[in-house]
Amino acid sequence: MATTSTMKNQGGQSNFEQAKQSAGHAAEKAKEGMAGVAEKAREAVGVAADKARESFSALGQSASSMASAAVNKADEAVSSAGKRLESWGEGVRENTPNDGILGAASDRLAGALETSGKYLEDHGLTGIVEDATEMIKRNPIPALFIGIGIGYLLAKATSSRS
Repeated sequence: MATTSTMKNQGGQSNFEQAKQSAGHAAEKAKEGMAGVAEKAREAVGVAADKARESFSALGQSASSMASAAVNKADEAVSSAGKRLESWGEGVRENTPNDGILGAASDRLAGALETSGKYLEDHGLTGIVEDATEMIKRNPIPALFIGIGIGYLLAKATSSRS
């Protein structure tokens, strides 16, 4: 009588060897399946990363266009204020005397209003910021003192009086 370990099947292999081969085939199939799953997971991660990049890109473009629109609106508002100043200067010039001390003062005031209005109209907020930046770069110490003075005045104006 033969034991199970020594039993041979029709092909001449023992049951143990046949089980060993079957286990090897199953392990290889499992490896192939896992490799497929891993590849699909990598693809899914790649697709998700691409979608995230697209979303962030769209968000960045949206924020950029909103900021650009805000700057344009601010430039338009400053330009409009410049037109009003120019108009006021013309009104001062037309409605005040032309001779004497009062005439000279009103002429200077009208000229200052017109010049300021023209500057605001031509340069807008962006131009004002650029000019201020250049002035601060050329004169850093006076700009620092002016900033300190403005800060002091704002603190005094906003502090509660006991």
